[in-house]
Amino acid sequence: MVTEVGERSTISMDTSESREPAIQWRFAQVKGDNKKRTSSKDDVISCVEFSHDGEYIAVGDEGGRVVVFRRDQSVCLLAFV
Repeated sequence: MVTEVGERSTISMDTSESREPAIQWRFAQVKGDNKKRTSSKDDVISCVEFSHDGEYIAVGDEGGRVVVFRRDQSVCLLAFV
């Protein structure tokens, strides 16, 4: 799936086994000029993996980059290029 510039992708994770409310991750990233409609391999998310407890998410793109995020922080923890 390719998401156009300005669109948002939403992936939800069911955490019904825990006592906490369900976690909802939202992916949105726009780089450069919004008028461009071209995308590169670096723009296409090819895999997403959640930790069992929902605390971490790893996102990989077609360009070979993997980024790890923590749920309660808006900063990137690790980036592998």
